Amino acid sequence: MTLQNAPKFHVVPSGVDGFTAWGVKIYTPTAVYEAMTNYLGMNYSPDTAKNTDGIDPASSGPITSNPGNLGKLTGDASNMLIAYTHIRTGDDNIAIKGGTGTVNGRTYNITIAHSRFYTGHGMSIGSETAGTDAGTSNPDVTAVDGILPSVSNVNVYDLVLDGADNGLRIKSDWSRSGLVSNIRYSNVCIRMPETSTDGKPQALIFSPYYSPTKNGGLYPNFRDIALDGVRVVNASSYTFQGFNSASPVMQGSGWSGGTPGWPAPPVVNPLTISLNNVVADVAPSNFTVADALVTIGAGGTSLPFRTGGTVSVTRAAAGTQNVAPVDCSMAFGPFPGQ
Repeated sequence: MTLQNAPKFHVVPSGVDGFTAWGVKIYTPTAVYEAMTNYLGMNYSPDTAKNTDGIDPASSGPITSNPGNLGKLTGDASNMLIAYTHIRTGDDNIAIKGGTGTVNGRTYNITIAHSRFYTGHGMSIGSETAGTDAGTSNPDVTAVDGILPSVSNVNVYDLVLDGADNGLRIKSDWSRSGLVSNIRYSNVCIRMPETSTDGKPQALIFSPYYSPTKNGGLYPNFRDIALDGVRVVNASSYTFQGFNSASPVMQGSGWSGGTPGWPAPPVVNPLTISLNNVVADVAPSNFTVADALVTIGAGGTSLPFRTGGTVSVTRAAAGTQNVAPVDCSMAFGPFPGQ
C-alpha cells in the first residue's frame, strides 16, 4: 500500500488495541505536487507540507459504547506493530502520542521495526504525553515511583533515518505531558541533512520544552530511555534535557519567580537515559545536556558527556571485547520506486 499527498496526518490508529502496518509506503509531497504552489504561492515541498505526519499511534478520550451495549473503550492505544515501512513526509515520520490530558487513555506496547524514514521530522514521541486513563490500573502499564506512564513499552529497532530534520526525538511540555518510560532504540543508522528549517538538524533530541509558554501543571518526565547500537554518520546537533521549571529555557519563555502558576519549589524531573555503543562519526555541532542522569554502558559512546551542574554521568567498566559500531555502510538508499 502506498499513501500520498494527504492534506494532514496520513494514518492515525487512535484509541485501539491491535494495529499492524506492514510494508506501507508514504510519500508526500510527490513530484507532481512539488511542481505546484500552495495558497500562499509557495512550492509544495517537505518544508511546506506541514502536519503531514506519516503514522501516529495515539490514545483518545474514553468512549462509551452505543446504547444497549455494555462497556467502555478506555481510549488506550496498545499492541501495535509498524514494520518494513518507508516514510517521507513534511512532518513527523512517526509520532507516538499519549493524549493532552489525564482523562485520555495511555499508549503502550508499540514496536517499530525494519523501516526507513526519509525527509520529515523523524521518529518522535509526543508532544501529547499526558493520558493515564484517569489513573486506572492496567497490568500492561507499570508505574515508576508510583507514577503511571502515559507512553511506555516502546521498542524501535532496525531503523534507518536518512534526511529527516530530527532523528530520534521525545518532545513535550508542561501543558500536555506526563511520564514517558521504558523506551528502547537499537540498531539505528542516522544520516542528517546539511540544514533544516530551524538551521539545526538534531540526530538525538530529548526535550521537555516543546512549547513551554503555557503551564497546565502536566510536568514532563522522561524515564528509562535506552539507546543501544545507534550511529550518526555526519554532522549534527544533540539535545538531552530533563524538565526543570526553573531552567533558563523556562525563564526565556517568560516564566520567573512570582509569575502566577510558577511552581514553588521548582519541579525537577531529570531525564534518565542510558547509552551503549552510541557513535557519532563527526563531533557534535552543538551538544546540550541539562537536568539529566546519564548511564554509559560497556559499549561506550563517542558523545562528550561530562558530570557537572545538573548532569550526572555514570560509566560502566569497559568490556573485555571492543564493540563495533552499527554497520551503516548499506543502510542508505533512495525511496523505493522514486
